[in-house]
Order: sequence, then structure tokens, then C-alpha cells
Amino acid sequence: MLKHGSFKATLSPDGIYVSNLKSMPFLPWAVFTEAISLLKRKGGRAQKGNAMVNKLGEDGLSLDSVEGYIANNVYGKQVGETVFRRITPIACILVWAGICSNEPGKLVLSNPQIQGEQIIAEKDYVKLQGDRNIAKKDRVKIKLYDLAFICYLYGTYNFDESYLAFLKATSNSPDLNLAEHRKALLVWLNQWGCRQFALDCHELASDEILSWYSEFSNYLPQKEKHLWELTEDDFEKIGIAFNALVNKTASYKTRSNESIRVTVGSTGAAKTLYAIRPNSLAPWDDPIRTNLLERCDINPYISYLKIIKADLLDLERECLRQGFTLLDLPRMMGRPLSTPPVLIDEYYWVTITRKCKSPDLDTLKTWVKWAEDRG
Repeated sequence: MLKHGSFKATLSPDGIYVSNLKSMPFLPWAVFTEAISLLKRKGGRAQKGNAMVNKLGEDGLSLDSVEGYIANNVYGKQVGETVFRRITPIACILVWAGICSNEPGKLVLSNPQIQGEQIIAEKDYVKLQGDRNIAKKDRVKIKLYDLAFICYLYGTYNFDESYLAFLKATSNSPDLNLAEHRKALLVWLNQWGCRQFALDCHELASDEILSWYSEFSNYLPQKEKHLWELTEDDFEKIGIAFNALVNKTASYKTRSNESIRVTVGSTGAAKTLYAIRPNSLAPWDDPIRTNLLERCDINPYISYLKIIKADLLDLERECLRQGFTLLDLPRMMGRPLSTPPVLIDEYYWVTITRKCKSPDLDTLKTWVKWAEDRG
């Protein structure tokens, strides 16, 4: 399919990096699942679309072409706008993976009856797989006692001071349209271990975040909406916004006299989303991601949010038996600054990233006996 050689494709948990798209090399998994969705709707065959000489909606780049459909549904482009050309690597990868075949000007689905739209990474091969439960089967449900103990441990790490400073700087209502709020966000991200935001590139990162927020803020839930209230439509939009933020530029570093672009990445994107939507979104890190999720699906961050949602719904029953609701959970856990989704993230950070566990019941009974016998 390539007239002039080949390109390199590198898998990541969130998508594929390709060497032939220059300044925008990242293709989130959503571009492939949306392409397959279009092909299925069109009976297995669709025009590729030509973004080189057409604007979105013109005859050569209709909303029913692969390029046009992805631009509109993944990147939020509107009719009449110019589109960044991505069709070559998208089509080549789908053909190489055996999912599609190539015809002049068209992309053809090899199996129109294929079920599901989940592309996963398995070693160096990309394949399509039906829907599956991405949470590891041996994951243990969180109990109220375990959460209370782990939240107590988390409080000893003293992360609250930097978060309080961020809330104060943003009047407890972050708005990334405001330069001072983006500055406060970057300071907090640095304090929370996001080293990709180099100090001398904060202005660049701030501009990149503003660019992202201007385009994708309407993809995020309302500030008052809670994670357990999110719908599939909400999750889909969050996934698109997350993928777009992952590939924004955080800084540049120099190696062997060459300037290398450093992106926001999955961890930086998740922490940013948590900062501006703490009621519905949560941070994460690499150990949590690799421990809780077996293989990446269309968007592992969305899978993580769904795991937290399931954890909270399980805990809700226990909370109600104890006479309080999920909204009371932060106060009952002694973590009033944390929202319910973040309590679960704190639990996973302590138990997975820091490898600390709560004591068993017999150990706890021994401790209580010692406390009662202090005299």
C-alpha cells in the first residue's frame, strides 16, 4: 500500500505510534475500532477518503469515508474543516493485521460478520478480539474495613498538602481556560511525580493543555456527575478526550544533540483529568495499570474507571448496611478531601504500587486486645 517504502509502528497501552505522521505520530485504539464500526455499517466496504485536497464533508472526504469518519468521531472535526491525513498508516495496519484488505481507493473488511470491536496488543501482533472482561479474574473485592485501613495508611504519605495548594490556587474549581490555573496544575503534577513536565517547558505544556481543553472539554462529564452515574456514552467521550491528551507535548529533552518530544502520557493525562473532574475521574500509574488489567482493550483507562465504578457499587451495599452512603465515604474514611473514586485509587496505590496490605482479622483482634490491656 505504501508507494515509497515502509514505516515503523510501535505499540503502546493506549494505541500505536507510527513513524510516518511526523508531528502527530500517535493513533489511539479508537481510530481502529471506529474504522471497523464504519466498515460494518457500510456492509464491509468504504472509501478511504482523501484529506490531501479535500475538506471534511466534500466529495473526496465525506463523513462516510474512513478518513472523514475518524476525523469527525475520534478527533471532533466538523464539516468544512481541514483534516490531518492519517489514512495510510491506519489502513496499512488493518491490512497487515488481517482485519481488512485493500482495494483502489477503498478499505474492505475481511470478515463483515466479525463480532466485537476490541483491538488488543499481543506481543508484536495486532488482532481483533470479541468483548472480554479486562479485569483480572483473581481480583479481590474491596471490603469496607480494608479500605478504611489502607486510606489511613495513605494519609501518612502527606500528599494532601500539594493538593490543597492546587485547590487553593484554583479556588476549588479548576478551569483550564485560565493561565493561572494551568500553571497551578503543572506545579501540582510535578509534585505528584510527573517529571515529563520539565520546568523550563511549562509555558509550552500550558499551551498544549489549553489547546486540548479547548477542543475536548465538552467531552468530559459535568463537574457534579459521579463516576457511578457515568453512561457508556460518557465513557466513550472520556476515552476520546483521554487519548487526545496522552499525545500532547509536555516538554522537549535533548539526547545526543537531538531534540526529543516528550508527551503527556497515560499517567499525566489521568492525573490531569482527575484534577479537573475529581467526582468522576481518577488518577493511576503504571503498576496499577499492569496489575489490574490483563491486556489493553480499546482504552485501558476507561477499563480502569469501570473497575472503580464496580468497586464503588460493591462498597455501596456495605456502606448502606452501616448506615451511610457512598457520598459519606470520604468523611467516614477520614479522607474528606478525596472523592469516592479517588479513595479507590488510593487503595490501589497503597496495595499495588507500594505493596502494603491490611492485616487479617486475627492480627487486628490481637492489636485490639493489646490496646485494651494498656492499663
